[in-house]
Order: sequence, then structure tokens, then C-alpha cells
Amino acid sequence: MLIIFLALSAGSIRRESWVVAGGIALAAIVVLFLGGAWAQLWHGFERALIFAGLLPTLQLTRAIAWRLPKVAKARADLGTLPERSADIGLMFGAQAFGYVLSTGAFAMVSSLVAAQAPMARRLAAGAASLRGMSTSILWSPFFVAFAVASSYLPAVPAWQVFALGFVLMAMALLISILMFARPLQLAAIGQALKCLLPVLAYLLIAVAAVMVVSAFAGLSTLGSVLVTMPLLVTVQLLFRPVIALDVVRETVRGFDRLGDDLLLITASMGLATAVVATAQIADQLSFLVALEIPATVVIAGMLLIQLLPAMAGVHPIITATVVLAAFTSQPLNVHPLILFQAMVAGWSLGTMVSMSAISVVTTANMFNLAPLQLAYGRNLGYALVTAAAVVAVLSALNTALSPA
Repeated sequence: MLIIFLALSAGSIRRESWVVAGGIALAAIVVLFLGGAWAQLWHGFERALIFAGLLPTLQLTRAIAWRLPKVAKARADLGTLPERSADIGLMFGAQAFGYVLSTGAFAMVSSLVAAQAPMARRLAAGAASLRGMSTSILWSPFFVAFAVASSYLPAVPAWQVFALGFVLMAMALLISILMFARPLQLAAIGQALKCLLPVLAYLLIAVAAVMVVSAFAGLSTLGSVLVTMPLLVTVQLLFRPVIALDVVRETVRGFDRLGDDLLLITASMGLATAVVATAQIADQLSFLVALEIPATVVIAGMLLIQLLPAMAGVHPIITATVVLAAFTSQPLNVHPLILFQAMVAGWSLGTMVSMSAISVVTTANMFNLAPLQLAYGRNLGYALVTAAAVVAVLSALNTALSPA
């Protein structure tokens, strides 16, 4: 069914995605030449089947989130912020809206900045919005990054992922404020947060529901999202039946945009599974493990193997999938929760500085900017500083979680 869907959506898949998929195919040929098995490549494709259910579920969730009255009120309140608080408001708004809407958050916040605004103003606003949306990946179950990490680390409890992800997200936003909102004004932060109070209940309900289902139904975090979100959407539609038809139409229209993600996920998972099952490559991985590489190096490697290639246009969906598959195939001295968050953090920061990332392309389009300005502008330094902070926090926590 997955292959049939990809075939039917081939015409709507971006050319860039086909180029990337072609590169993955060439890498797969090399792996097969080194002794990899077709069966393992196919097994990787089978692992990607769950995304054929997950991505439409996320599309359904976003379709209804757009139409919730409290979301509209929060957006309107952000538009009333004074200029000195504007970028903080845009960042917080993109964070809150992006938690569920993903790149749809940019449509919500970009309209708050005049199309005729000076280039410097649009660039600052676009960069702030991109930082906000990208860092929501750190603790949101509604992103592909979360799903990929969950598929390789299914035993990590949902509540731990949300709790640590929230801490890292708060730290990332604080770093952004310290770097770009000087002099620091606590009143401006308070004003921006107050605007988003209406949507806080929705976020808390979504997180709590996923954690409860995961804890009591014995499902993985990914499985809990698949079960929980259609139920929550159904409840909302029962209270607001007038929007049901619009939600269904938006969900169906969104299917055309799923082809890119499904193509890259399927190709990457096939390659990753074949790589770790190839004897020559597995022997090299075992040799590296035998060297007892420090946990901090592994954590930093998980981030940088996504962040650095992203600067050259390589989407983290490729590097993250292959490296996480390799790391989880070997006994490492890194706690699974830490490895999970390191992978998600690298993805979050990598998509912020990659010209091939849909988040950068969408932000540039919404704020009338060149993708190059966003990918290699002020957010590049921010991504490196935040990566260093994340590595430090995760390394310290890994030490605390490690047996004495």
C-alpha cells in the first residue's frame, strides 16, 4: 500500500526530494555491493509502513487545530503586542502553533508582519519564527523526528520524552532571548506568554492523553499518538460539527503533501536497516564500540552528524535515520532517553539551517526572503550555541542516569 501511495503521489513530490532519494538509492547500491542483503533493505521499507498511518493522522490533527477558536484568539492577541515584544511573540507563537501545526505555524505568524516591512525587519521576524517552530520539535510528538526516534527506541517512556524535551525547549528559547532580545525585558516575555494561554490547555490535553494511553495500554509513544489523536479530533468535531466538512477537505488536500516525507522516510529506513545488517559495516561498528567512546562524544556525534551536513543541504531525515539505526544496533554507554533526545535535538537544529528543509523554504516564502538568508544568517550561530548547550545538559544527565 505504501508503494502504491508513493506511485500515486509521484507527481506532487518535489524535485529536490527525488534527487535526495536518488542519492539514497546509490548509497543502497554501495551497501549491497559490500554484502548487504535485499531482504534487509525490504525490511527497512516494512518498518516505514507505520508512517503511512502516522502522517495522515498528523494531517488530520493540523486540519482541526487551524479552526479551533482559542488558536485564532491567541494569534489575534499576538498581533496586538508592542514592537519591542514582537519578535519574542513571534517566536513563542511559532513554538505554540508549531507544536501541532508544524510548518503551518508560519502562515499563522507571518501575517503579523507587514509584507512591505523593511528587509531587516522581515529577516528578524522570519528567523525568530523559525527558531520557535524548530525548537517545538524537541518535545512535540507531531513531528517526523519524534516518530523516527520512537521507532528505533520504542521502550523510552512517553512522560520522560516530554519532560526532558520541554526542559531542552525552554533552554533553547532562553538562549534565543539572551542572544537576540537584548536588553532583556521580562515584561515583554510575560506579555507574549499571556497571549498564548488560550492554547495551553490544548497542548496539555494532547500531551497528557498520549502519556496516559502509553502508560495504561502498553503502547509505544508512536502507537499512542496514532490511537489518541483521532479520538481527540473526534471529540472536537462532536462539539463543533459545523467544521467537520472543512476538516475532512483540508485533510484530504494535505495528502498531496505527504509524498515527500514518505518517500524520504521509506528510502532512509531501507538504507539504515541494510547498513547495520551488513557484516563489513557491523564489524566496524563493533570495533568502534570496543573503543569505549565517551558518552559525550556519542551524544555530540548524534547531533553534529545531522547539524553539519544540514548546512550543506543534506536533510537530517537521512543522517539521523542511518546513524540512529547504527547506534541502536550496538551496546553503547548512552541511556536510551538521552540518545532519543540527542537525535531529536540534532534534527531540530539541522532543519533550522538546511536550505533543503521545508521549514526554511516555507519561512522564506512567507516572509519574502531568500532561503540562503535564513539558513546561513543569525540562526546558524544560534544553532551551534544551542547544540553545545544541549550536549552539555544531556551529557550531565546521562552521567546521573548511568549505574554507579
